[in-house]
Amino acid sequence: MATDPLGDMVLSFSLDLYKQLVSQNDHSGNIFYSPFSISAALSMTLAGARNNTAKELSAVLHVNSDEIHNQFLKVLANLRASSDNVKLHIANRIYAEATIPDLDSYQCLIQGSYGTTIESIDFRNDYENTRHKINAWVEEVTESKITGLLPRGSLSDFTTMVLVNAIYMKGYWKSPFDPSETHRSHFYLNSKNKKEVDMMYRRQAYKMCNDEELGIAAVEVPYRGDIASMVVLLPNDVEGLSRLEELLTAPKLANLLKTLRSSIDVELYLPKFKLEQTVGLNGTLQAMGIKDLFTSKADLSAVTDRKSFAASEVIHKAFVEIDEEGTEAAAATAVTVVDGCMPRAQQVTYKFVADRPFMFLIRSHDPEVVLFIGSVREL
Repeated sequence: MATDPLGDMVLSFSLDLYKQLVSQNDHSGNIFYSPFSISAALSMTLAGARNNTAKELSAVLHVNSDEIHNQFLKVLANLRASSDNVKLHIANRIYAEATIPDLDSYQCLIQGSYGTTIESIDFRNDYENTRHKINAWVEEVTESKITGLLPRGSLSDFTTMVLVNAIYMKGYWKSPFDPSETHRSHFYLNSKNKKEVDMMYRRQAYKMCNDEELGIAAVEVPYRGDIASMVVLLPNDVEGLSRLEELLTAPKLANLLKTLRSSIDVELYLPKFKLEQTVGLNGTLQAMGIKDLFTSKADLSAVTDRKSFAASEVIHKAFVEIDEEGTEAAAATAVTVVDGCMPRAQQVTYKFVADRPFMFLIRSHDPEVVLFIGSVREL
């Protein structure tokens, strides 16, 4: 998919994290998150890490620790460019305990690459008000879609730094669905259970492909201006999502996205849905290989020479709503630190009916990067 190194990194990180979350959920329930938001927050952490802590972060993020910050600088500049067709807000902010010395070099790097400054905070005496302040900022950036990112108890008088990334997107379909065509229809939860949902419909030329190895059909639904799109990966079988999740790799997904070039006539049936998810990522990231960051072994000496400086929480909250007009999605991540394949030619019109569990992703095209990814098992 990606020609930009950061796009490749985010794609690989997306799949690694997705597989870890699916495993932890035992292939049940919905999943939705922003790999871009999480990787940005971890990359800001990487900027302050050294030695084995930096090696572990770099390995999980699939990056060279010396290059990622310049890559974020370029990508953020492009993504932040205003558009009348897709509204995209990306913001980073760091809150640091006022008593931490010598933050100048770290602040210079963070400001230059991520467009953020470090706000001095009195965590020791005012951590609860600080929590409300951070949550209010995230709520503002995400237009009230992400509320209460930091729950009560997530900060304390031992907190020394909080790194936050927030992302908000509202995109209108290039060809909106007609609300009068939306109808009640069955969504099959598995081979035995189903429920009625609001199913949208549109006949349109869409980019599509089939992948026999993965056992799926994929369709790309563009937003106005063709600067972003949603890609739906629909298993052929009602219970085929688990197989897709096991077989899918970053190279296979990248290749699949590359095949979405030619448009064909498609009857598209897509359910309206809204997902909201909060995930504590400490255990997940440790299982992926980021271990030292959460222990006394953490080396964040590029932030400060202060000893016993480690991460206590990585919290991510995401929201998405799909309807006839388009997509509204938002996500925020906080790191808290303490002391195929076209269909057969004879098919003139392809019927794509998302009436069973599926994966989906939302990506930008300039630069090519995955902003959100998820799966729908329950509606």
